[in-house]
Amino acid sequence: GQSPSSSSPSSPSRARPLTLKDMPTSIRWKMWLGVLSSSGDVKQWLSETQTSRQRYADLLKQSEINASRYGGRRSSDPTDDPLRNNPLSADTSTSWGAHWERERWRRVIQQDVERLFPGASFFAREKVRDSVVRVLLTWVEASPSDEMRYKQGLHEIAATLYYVVHADAESRRAKACEMVFVEHDTFALLERLLFDPNGRPLLAHFYTDDHDAVTSAPTQTQPLSPPSPARPPVHASLQAAMDVLRLADSQVYAALTKHSVEPALFALRWLRLLFLREMAFDDALLVWDAIFRHHHEGTQRQGIGLALPVVLVAALVIFVRRDLVVPGMDEVAIIGRLMRMPPLSDARSLISSGESLMCLLDPPPPSSEPPRLLESEFDNNVTAASTSIATTTAVTAETFQFGPHIHIDAEQQIFAESKHSVALVNLKPVVPGHVLVAPKRLAARVSELDANELSDLFSLARDVGQTVQSHFNASSLTFTVQDGPEAGQTVPHVHVHVLPRRKGDFEPNDAVYDAVDASENDMGAARSLDDDRKPRSLQEMAAEAAELRDAMRAGCL
Repeated sequence: GQSPSSSSPSSPSRARPLTLKDMPTSIRWKMWLGVLSSSGDVKQWLSETQTSRQRYADLLKQSEINASRYGGRRSSDPTDDPLRNNPLSADTSTSWGAHWERERWRRVIQQDVERLFPGASFFAREKVRDSVVRVLLTWVEASPSDEMRYKQGLHEIAATLYYVVHADAESRRAKACEMVFVEHDTFALLERLLFDPNGRPLLAHFYTDDHDAVTSAPTQTQPLSPPSPARPPVHASLQAAMDVLRLADSQVYAALTKHSVEPALFALRWLRLLFLREMAFDDALLVWDAIFRHHHEGTQRQGIGLALPVVLVAALVIFVRRDLVVPGMDEVAIIGRLMRMPPLSDARSLISSGESLMCLLDPPPPSSEPPRLLESEFDNNVTAASTSIATTTAVTAETFQFGPHIHIDAEQQIFAESKHSVALVNLKPVVPGHVLVAPKRLAARVSELDANELSDLFSLARDVGQTVQSHFNASSLTFTVQDGPEAGQTVPHVHVHVLPRRKGDFEPNDAVYDAVDASENDMGAARSLDDDRKPRSLQEMAAEAAELRDAMRAGCL
């Protein structure tokens, strides 16, 4: 990943991931994480802000008292037993032992903070580093869980929160964003990011391992729950991410499992740092914004902590799928690719992909309403048409009748269907991703479709268009229908051509329609002699159909 640029802190707009809400980023994050209530009442927010800041001030004061009580001076407490409580004591229940424990944490944290985002001048400032160290050291002493006092990686989380709070304070966009309270507000965000207001672990969930387990932070009335003897809680998150990947892209999932690539080898870092090292810093802020918003909207799932990061693991793996499924890749090469991600062209696209995968955390029941995907393992029990489809439906377990004479191999060419329509790959695509959407019922003209069939046809075409545009890295779409022989239709069965488009793919741009006309001739068997596009093999079409099937599933269609 890339570190924040040296100019970022003096350019406040770079620290505001999204401008959809009229409030500074740090205020929005406070609301989404529960530091502030969702009421939006300014007076209440000011009161809550004052309370959270006073809490940090009190903790910091107590920390300083503890730090100064010992350190070369004799205890003035007459009850102290010098045989037990002395400068050589390693017993952390004694004052001297606690003092040395605190100093040990200070050295560990300081060493980590000194390595923050190399090359970023903002984090090279001594004042910034000292502030981040104080926030983390205060958390060590205030942490409700011994297992979460400090873990490597939290320094990057705290520093990023500090950066955003600092940028908002520097911009003076809101009265509640004050430079003198940057540390206070950073601590409040860190505390709520690790555990929610009810003591349930959020980011802390991802920091559990085989030797510790944070099941819940204590509240005022309930002590810390004992560690579970079962697998660590983070395992549930890793397993959920792989389950989503299996449903969204079975080919990539198979590549990882074939080479025994465990998600802990790459995804633990992704989850614990919330993708900070996998993308540019500004892109990571966009992703964080989406993560916190989803948490606020109640999209978390029981037992996996923050939900959106879990599905983003699958989305990020799919982002580099072409590098993972090529021949010759082994475990080392796959892990190397996953640990060194290429630059993202658009973080919002990754977020959108992750959001589309959210439904795979709770897959819909089999009886849910279409549109429905065809399964990769196509057989007579899982077919393109359910047993309840009317006899006018043109899809059977093996073929789809396209026009009066053409029978499409359903398993090899159809990748999605809705109640009245199917989507299929093309024999000779005009551009990569050129596919067709057709009604199941054999209808020669658009006018022969009833209102439900017509609506269904274009609804599926819309969804297919979104999928092929994303899957083939296009920026636009062409939808076209030849309705009747004089319009260029050669197969008397209504169908929509869906073509992902890129800038400059046809010159002039309208030449695409001539190319579509030529592809119609291909389907009608009137092949042009000067057409150098070779028809694809059944195996090639089946491979593309499998990819698009997974891509459509990723869109939860």
